[in-house]
Amino acid sequence: MKMIEDYKQKHVLVLGAGKSGTNAAKVLRELGAIVTLNDSKPRTELPELDEIEELGIETVTGGHPADLIARAFDVIVKNPGINYENPVVVAAESKSTPIITEVELAAKITDAEIIGVTGSNGKTTTVTMITDILNQNREKGRAYAAGNIGISATAVAQKRLRTTQL
Repeated sequence: MKMIEDYKQKHVLVLGAGKSGTNAAKVLRELGAIVTLNDSKPRTELPELDEIEELGIETVTGGHPADLIARAFDVIVKNPGINYENPVVVAAESKSTPIITEVELAAKITDAEIIGVTGSNGKTTTVTMITDILNQNREKGRAYAAGNIGISATAVAQKRLRTTQL
């Protein structure tokens, strides 16, 4: 059986407050992590952060301030749209802080089977076909399209966590 990674009391920085970033932050918080969510957009453009902050997740918006860069994080969850030249990412790399994506986080917190699809063209069609095939005549469980289509990968992992912890 796969070992599920423990995030309890780990300091985690999530870069990007989009769908995958906010869900990653929520899941990490649920797993006991001390989470900071950072986005370059101003706070006024991110009304969904009200809910995030109510969960005890720190939010830092409007850029990547020097004090954020100076902090020690155990791991950084980076949105794929954030460039590796981002000052926070550069600083983390110089400190050898692990940098993972939301999909990698999902893989680390679930024992569910994962099929990854990459490439330049046809990913959405391929994922849709795979999901449909896997769900045909299925008696138990469900396959989900997650990532760029469907729901975030951590949302699927979270569903799996909740059903296996019961």
